[in-house]
Amino acid sequence: MRLQENNAEQSIQLSAHNLLITTPHEVAHIEQLSADFKAEAILVDENFAKQMQRYQLDDTKYKSIADIFHFVRDIVRHQHINKVEMIRSMFNVLKLIIDELPYEQCSVTRDLGHKKEVYEVFLHHLYRNYRKERQIRFYADLMNVSTAYLSRLVKEISGSTINEHATSLVYKEICNLLTQTDMTMGEIADHLNFSDQSAMTNFFKQRSGMTPLAYRNR
Repeated sequence: MRLQENNAEQSIQLSAHNLLITTPHEVAHIEQLSADFKAEAILVDENFAKQMQRYQLDDTKYKSIADIFHFVRDIVRHQHINKVEMIRSMFNVLKLIIDELPYEQCSVTRDLGHKKEVYEVFLHHLYRNYRKERQIRFYADLMNVSTAYLSRLVKEISGSTINEHATSLVYKEICNLLTQTDMTMGEIADHLNFSDQSAMTNFFKQRSGMTPLAYRNR
């Protein structure tokens, strides 16, 4: 894809794994578009970026940003009690990742610098992995911090434990799958990495007061 900015002498060529950030003040038109062109876009407020920027993403950064785009889309499409807060958290994580792009080989703890930002990174990893991973050790290892530090920080910032964060997401996902899909109880249990259907039923019943089947048939 090739873009030409209005009143600009040079055009911008976009290729695979490119991230383009523009402001509401930028005006451009498409000069050329390849037959296999595919892209995703998110509209944000004017405070998100001060000028047009283009980044070539490595595989890790590309996957992280693509995941955020997909998570935001899924959050918007489904019912969530804390939908606004979840979307805001994802945008905060996106901004942190973008802020990191000019720098290479920097550790999470050194770059982020304060507790709230570390918490946002934890949420990012949790949203990506909660369907399969709900142990503190998994997330602490991802972020290169101790389990004690991460557990204490999450509780301090949010007032909730890591387990409470994870189980809340799992419960909401079960509710969504029960109401929005025709997946069987066994398929839902497998999708969310429960040991078996009975374990998923017990988990759900403890939180809702009813079985998953009764919830679906309300």
